[in-house]
Amino acid sequence: AWFHNSIKQFASAAKDYQRSLDLEPKNAWAMNGLAWLLATCQQPEIRDPMRAVELARAAVELAPKDPSLWNTLGVAHYRAGDFSSAVAALEKAVALGSGGTAHDWLFLAMSHARAGNLDAARPWYEKAVRHLESVPSPGQEILRFRQEAEQLMTSPAAGDGPGRGQIF
Repeated sequence: AWFHNSIKQFASAAKDYQRSLDLEPKNAWAMNGLAWLLATCQQPEIRDPMRAVELARAAVELAPKDPSLWNTLGVAHYRAGDFSSAVAALEKAVALGSGGTAHDWLFLAMSHARAGNLDAARPWYEKAVRHLESVPSPGQEILRFRQEAEQLMTSPAAGDGPGRGQIF
């Protein structure tokens, strides 16, 4: 699944993750991988935010102290348009992850912005940008999320719902 994802064969990656879950239904990391793909895939036909939320919730139940699983749950809630649940899960990821990651911060910024709270969004966005500017080679995925957040943060209608400013 990871290999297929890395070469942008997203449909094959989704099938591989599902095969993993068929073989080991209680594998939190396979659940997380599939949830992440379903929430963040560049190809719209692969995305399924509601299923991503279900998988991410199940993964968190199996490994409740893993911040990366909480991040995926927050991102899935964000993509499903449930911004308050996104904020709660992402804040848990930050707390468990000793301050969090740029992924946490960008999605916290976007979740707050979509909820119409740009004052809460700005510090998270600025923290993520400062961090990413200090990284020599950030990955394409995080740069895509940064671009999405930047467009959302500069949108005059940031709180206008889940369709505004999304770039996948």
